This record gives sequence, C-alpha cells and structure tokens, in this order.
Amino acid sequence: MPPWSKFISKLWSKHRLWSRNGLWTKHGTLAISKHGIAFKVANAPAKLLTQNNFLWSNSAQLAEVLIENQALLEHLQVHVLLSNTMIRYLVLPWQEAVFARKDWLAIAQHAFRKQYGAVAETWRVSLNIGAYGETVVAAAVDESLLVQLESSSKLLNFTIGSVQPLLMTLLNITPQPNHDWALIAEPERLVLCRTHNNVWQQIIVDSPPTGLEYEKAEQLISRQMLQAVANEQPRQIDSYISAAFHKTWQNSQSKKQKIMLKTTAEKAHALWMADLPLQHSANKINLDFSEKSQTNHSFSAWGLLAIALLAASFLYSQYQQTTKQIILAESKIPVTLATKPNLSSTSASEEKIKLAQQVQRQLDLPWMPMLAALETVKLANPQIAILSISPNKNRAEIKLTGQTAEFSDLTHFLDALRTNSHFSDAVLVSQHLEDDQAKLLYVFDINLVWRI
Repeated sequence: MPPWSKFISKLWSKHRLWSRNGLWTKHGTLAISKHGIAFKVANAPAKLLTQNNFLWSNSAQLAEVLIENQALLEHLQVHVLLSNTMIRYLVLPWQEAVFARKDWLAIAQHAFRKQYGAVAETWRVSLNIGAYGETVVAAAVDESLLVQLESSSKLLNFTIGSVQPLLMTLLNITPQPNHDWALIAEPERLVLCRTHNNVWQQIIVDSPPTGLEYEKAEQLISRQMLQAVANEQPRQIDSYISAAFHKTWQNSQSKKQKIMLKTTAEKAHALWMADLPLQHSANKINLDFSEKSQTNHSFSAWGLLAIALLAASFLYSQYQQTTKQIILAESKIPVTLATKPNLSSTSASEEKIKLAQQVQRQLDLPWMPMLAALETVKLANPQIAILSISPNKNRAEIKLTGQTAEFSDLTHFLDALRTNSHFSDAVLVSQHLEDDQAKLLYVFDINLVWRI
C-alpha cells in the first residue's frame, strides 16, 4: 500500500474516533442517584449539587438543582448517568422473524406492562440487541425524568450527549470481563447480571435496607448459584462496588466476589458515579435513553474525502518530483570503459530506479476519477453512510465499510456502483445488524473494482 493510501485510511479512522467521542466539545457528567446529584467537568473534581439529606422523589427536584447550577452546565455536552435505583431491567428471549427495532420495542414495552402493570405506560424503553439469535436486554426509565432533562437542556443552554444507566457504564469500563456474572452494589440497590458465553440470561434486582447491602449481596449470589446448572456457575463474580461501601467491602473476605474498581476512600455515591468514565472504545452493552436525531454522516464523511483527495494530489506531485530527480541524477553518472564501475553504487541506483518506476505505476492508476465516481454514487444515495475507505492498488479495488438503516438502501447502492462506468464490479463481502441506540443499522463491507 503506498504511503498516501495509508494516509487516507488513517485520516478516516481519526475522523470516526473524533466524531464518536466528540473531541471538539467540552463534556460534563451529571450523576443522578436516589441520595444525591453530582456533576463533573473534564479533569476537575466532581461536585455534589445536593445536600446530605437529599432523597429523590420526583423529576421536579432535578429541575431545581439544574437551575441553581446553570453556570456549570452552560455550553457543555452533558452525559447523564442514572443510578440503577431508577431503572428497571428485563432480558427478552430471541424471537424469530423479528428484526425491526420498533418491533422489539413493542415486545419490550408489553413485557414491562405485563410485569409492572399500567405504570409502565409512562416509561421510556431502551434496548441492547446483540447478535442474531441472542437474548435482548431491555431497560426502562420514567419518561418524566427524560422530559425534564430535555427541557432543562434547552432552557439552560446545554446539550445531552447520552443518558446511561449505571449498569451500562460499569460493564463497559471492562468490555472483556473476567467472569460471566457481574454484581453492581449501590446504596439500597443490588443488580446481579447473569450471562453465559457472553449471552445474557437474567438480571436480578434486590433492594436491601441501608447497611445490609453486603450481607444481602452474598445471599443473592448464593441463591443464584444454587439455581444455575453446574457448568454455568462462575468461580468468581466481577463486583462493581460503590465507594459509599468502601469500609464494608474492604473489610470483607468474600471468596465469591472479585472487586473490579477498588477505591481508596469512602465517598458519596453520586460523587463516585460522576467520576466514572463514560466514553468507551467498545461497548459490551448499549442502553442509551437519549433521543438523538440520526447523525448525517454524509457531509462530514465526504468533506473528509475531499481533504483526502487534496492530500493524495499533493503526495502525487511529490512522488513525481522525486522520480524525476532520481532519474536525472542517474543520467548524469559518467560511465566509461576505462572506469571500473562501483557495483554497490550501481546496485543501489538500480533499486532507486525500480522503486521510482513502481511508484510511477501505482500513481498512474486512475485514483482520482475512481474516487470522484464513488462520490457521485454516494451523493445519489444519501441514506448510505461511508465509515472507511481502504484502497488496494495491487488489485485495482477499494474496500468500503458503511452503514444504513434499510437493507433496500444497500441493494440500491450496490446497483448504482455496478452500473457506473468507472467500476467493473461491486461485491457485498459481509453485512450484519448493529444496535445504534435509536435503531438497528446494517453494517456492510463492499469490494469495489474499478476499470483501468
């Protein structure tokens, strides 16, 4: 792969990382728990926004706290972290022929209504849909809380980056856990996650009295161990323990639990939550309640392609100049019968000439017309988002990675590529479904062969 081709690939990779993590925006974390609300900006220490006697009762309390701290929130992208005390969870069995996200949402909402009654009508549901045939994790939160967050963001001039349950944040801190089961311990709330071979089996919730969280956690683990078949019983359980329990768990000698996030001192639960990292390179579970409009990747992606084309043009001219300089230098070397040639010098010169000729052949490939044709086809198919472009000069082809919400859009895109006169073939190498918070997306790879 020539250097300028690697340059394009690296440029695309950085663009995707920056876009996903929002590196151009200043971020803050708003942690909401039953016993307190805390806020943290960048590298500053987390700040408790409520009094020590705070007790959550309704979303109106949140509005008051946010208004009092408007100066902290203004112009930030705020990631909201919700305690598990505010979330309900279900694990739904896989159902054949159900692919659309809206259908899974309907199934989840019905399951919540069946278990919790009419109150579930006022809940917003988020889904984590894994691979084909695997169980689906559903989470629900009071719609009033989310409405309050959204209205406060408009009133106080901040944006909402995500609304995550604590379960999601903690499990994603270690995307590849050591054990199948995981325990999350908060004041007055225990959540035990049972998986096997990375497939979700059950989420068990317990609400112990204050001060009895450790004892109830051990009992909960013991009961679930008895119910699980022998080959699905983990040796230890990954335990994520709030810093509010530092003394209790620090002095325990549990052989069943492995503490994942060790703390050095006791602190308020909301402060501990606010200090947790929310951005991850890979997600084991994705449950985001924020309502984001679908990101339009087309403008930014193809703007970056234009930059890549300019960079390629610049590097092309640099290679042309280097080639000419090498050939010109070689033509000036005097060769006579009386002069004994320097074999090492001659060999090095030949290598340089071969390299220059190879570079010339690579750059003689119609990169610019091909990329221009690809941009034309993409503009005619705005539903397709291109995630990466990897040129392969040895086979005169490009590997495209992209995504779209509808499979029909993918087929139309393939047809448009195949009928374009600059391409001889377009082959769908692979495609799979991914859960992108608001909907299911088809992620695909295409090998695109162009005419030389």
